[in-house]
Amino acid sequence: MSLKAPWAFESREFLRTHTVGKEITFTSLHSLSSNDDVPRDLGNAEVGGVDLTTELLKNGWAKLKEIKREPTEEDIKKRELENEAKAAGRGLWNPHGPQAREVHHTMPEDSQAFIAEWKGKSLDAIVEYVKDGTTLRVRLLLPDGEHQIVNIALAGVRSPRASTKQGELSEPWGEEAKFFTESRLLQRPVRVIILSLPTSTATPFQSGPNATAQQPASIFIGSVLHPAGNVAEFLVGAGLARVVDWHAGMLASTGGMEKLRAAEKSAKERRACLYANLPAVSTASKVNGTIGNSKTFDGMVVRVWSGDQLSVIEKETGKERRLQLSSTRGPKLSDPKQAYYAQEAREFLRKKLIGKHVKVTIDFVRPREGDFEERECVTVHYGGQNTNIAEQLIEKGLGSIVRHKRDDEDRSSEYDKLIAAEQALVDVLFRSNQDAQTLGPFIVQLQKLEAFTLGKKYQHPGRH
Repeated sequence: MSLKAPWAFESREFLRTHTVGKEITFTSLHSLSSNDDVPRDLGNAEVGGVDLTTELLKNGWAKLKEIKREPTEEDIKKRELENEAKAAGRGLWNPHGPQAREVHHTMPEDSQAFIAEWKGKSLDAIVEYVKDGTTLRVRLLLPDGEHQIVNIALAGVRSPRASTKQGELSEPWGEEAKFFTESRLLQRPVRVIILSLPTSTATPFQSGPNATAQQPASIFIGSVLHPAGNVAEFLVGAGLARVVDWHAGMLASTGGMEKLRAAEKSAKERRACLYANLPAVSTASKVNGTIGNSKTFDGMVVRVWSGDQLSVIEKETGKERRLQLSSTRGPKLSDPKQAYYAQEAREFLRKKLIGKHVKVTIDFVRPREGDFEERECVTVHYGGQNTNIAEQLIEKGLGSIVRHKRDDEDRSSEYDKLIAAEQALVDVLFRSNQDAQTLGPFIVQLQKLEAFTLGKKYQHPGRH
């Protein structure tokens, strides 16, 4: 029965709620020919000793087919059940007819408008299909009986690709990740929180009369919540998905990224699945060179070299140390297009930090390479609010984030906060729809952001 037929959805829902996730006993009476690799059989099914055909007929969610042979005793019993349901007006025999329902089977035409209306809201949904561990198709149950089918990529994580057609190879652990999600979520009721489009469909550089019309998004990024919790956290904890750094901005307000990092750390420590061959973490680079035995120290800023380098006199030893802000890159003074903003960034740091007491956390040591000396890369906090100066730089558009490789542990200890600051800046600019000529010091940052964002554009649903 097609779900477009009257009462078809309600009938399926009755069967779904009585069977999905439960142990079932099936007795095959006849095998059907199949055009694919999925075998199909006709037979009888029981859940907990209860016959499903009997339950469907009794509740009015199925009709008996006409038979041309002499009815058996079993046929007569089934006909009596059907007649009882008819007389009581149950299920599809309800004289008032089915509830009016509008079902949209394709992604919304106006992706931006849909996001604007539903972003951040918890929506009831049913998982209709699992493409891989972190890519789902869900039926959103919207108000007034409206159903919207959408593709969802789980926010903050990415699992290996699973095969979707015959002869195609899955990535390592792809099938296991798909089974993990499928066995827990397929046909289950969930809550979906839509957070973002995969890329910004229009930037300030694209606005105006010459802007290109945007195509509907093929997928949304969001969280899928099972009664047991966020499935993304369980996937990462099982070692079947990796954390996606650039989603930190959209998860910042809920603390979601911290939970994913904790799950990832646990999976790495256990060498689970994707991390089975992870090399032992070397602490040498974090304690050698000029660092000594301490990863943190207090000091006073005495010089600002550039928008991402400064010198601090350590309080305990009196030693001056030249430091690089971790995972942060300031505008280049040598680049004519960035020179003005390089001066702005340096002046911003000078006004905020010169003569101020700071707390320095050494994240890693960048080794000497060519003409570049060994440099301690740090996170610097100052003031009563314990403010991260790199986070402020990025919020002001006076610095950009270094994009680390997937398993590169040499990064800021507050990397996710930096990404969140960058996302906050982009959101402000998109909302205000500022023209590129009026962005002031934001321009350098945004140019880099746009190049990065376009580079991340989805090629097809589920890859991010």
